[in-house]
Amino acid sequence: MFWSPPAKIQGIIGAKNAHAFEVINFCNSGNLSIQICRNMLLADASLNYALVVCSDKLSQLFNYFDKNTNSLLFFADGAIPALLNSNKILSYYGMTDEKLADFIRVPLGGTKLPVKGENIDLALNYVKVENRQKLD
Repeated sequence: MFWSPPAKIQGIIGAKNAHAFEVINFCNSGNLSIQICRNMLLADASLNYALVVCSDKLSQLFNYFDKNTNSLLFFADGAIPALLNSNKILSYYGMTDEKLADFIRVPLGGTKLPVKGENIDLALNYVKVENRQKLD
């Protein structure tokens, strides 16, 4: 059985019969979670509130000796909650710029380079910046 942060928070605040799920996609997960919960609140009149908790632990992904990632050191470990009320959702807008999709990434893991015995290189387990000048 895997530990579920959403279920843990749900239990701590006593939100019985509430939906509790996790969206994992670093910075994008906060925006996506708000959009998902907004749509759930608008679609189901029996729902009044949604609690979105965003958190990341990015410090372990940085090689602090890599000069190309120095400009990213403003990323930090942290969390923040947002309580959404179905009666007060005015609007929401979010967008993604696909041109920046591969500029900052962790090479090891995922579908491009799955973790396997023959390719485990700890240097690939840290954030890489492909073209720092385009990000500055």
